[in-house]
Amino acid sequence: MSNITLETRSESYNRMMETVAERHKQCLEGLAQLNGEATANQLAKLLHAQGKTPVFNRNYVHPRLNELVSMKAVEVVGKRKDEDTNRNVAIYKLVI
Repeated sequence: MSNITLETRSESYNRMMETVAERHKQCLEGLAQLNGEATANQLAKLLHAQGKTPVFNRNYVHPRLNELVSMKAVEVVGKRKDEDTNRNVAIYKLVI
């Protein structure tokens, strides 16, 4: 593999890691603003309303919430019917 390819791969990886870390921070701050717990949909709506995501889409936060659960910064504490989809969804609670 050429040095340029290694450099561009490294740059892409570093940029992605900065974005992931920032989205983690946004999710934690958003949960705090929502009294410490929310569904992925509720959190996505908040972040979009604050201009932190370009569109309302729960996929901006759901993978990060799962990662935060793995990091033990957030836990799943129950489920409730989502007001938009009328389906049961997980409730995420801030632990830290």
